[in-house]
Amino acid sequence: MAIVRSWKRASRAVLAVMTAAIIVGGTATNLRAHAGDGDTGKVHACVTKKGGKVRIVGADPSLSCKGTEDPLHFAIQGEPGAAGPIGTPGREGRSALTVLQPGETITGVWGASYTAQASGESYRAFASFPIPLEADIPDGKQIYVLDDVAPHCPGLGQADPGYLCVYQGYEENSEPPGDDDIFDPSSYLGNNGASRFGFGIYLSPKFSGRSAVSGTYSVTVP
Repeated sequence: MAIVRSWKRASRAVLAVMTAAIIVGGTATNLRAHAGDGDTGKVHACVTKKGGKVRIVGADPSLSCKGTEDPLHFAIQGEPGAAGPIGTPGREGRSALTVLQPGETITGVWGASYTAQASGESYRAFASFPIPLEADIPDGKQIYVLDDVAPHCPGLGQADPGYLCVYQGYEENSEPPGDDDIFDPSSYLGNNGASRFGFGIYLSPKFSGRSAVSGTYSVTVP
């Protein structure tokens, strides 16, 4: 009888070991959880149980974490935060139809070329202001600048208030124009001065052949 009791005790021990193995095996299977769940809108990772080292993995559901890791899934984009304070209202914008304001200056380019059959054949160049003026520029306030500066025209990009400064840049086979060659193209007679929308200028070649003149202009509102 002593031998039977010993065998029964041994059987119970083997059964206990097998049960423990099954439990451990089941636990190992759970630990090797899916690293990816197929959701590409999340970041998928495996985190070590000791040390918390993160290993980023793909979204493939077939991927698994190691037994020493736990799976971790978190959204790529977080929840919207609280609305911030209302900012200070900005200045009112200006319309494309708003005229140039007092003290403001606009600068642009002008120029033309012409192939003359003989000397003295005049031609004209035109320029439009990107922002219209409030009023036309009267005769006597239009200045043609042959050199870098002239009275009321202190340099490129500049003009005294109320003046239009037409600066010459490139020149080829052209007689030097003067202030009186600048005119208002919107007037029927082409009066001297300039329109609130732009200006024209008479040019004349020295000889037959190609003639060209170009430059910049600046106008400042008084």
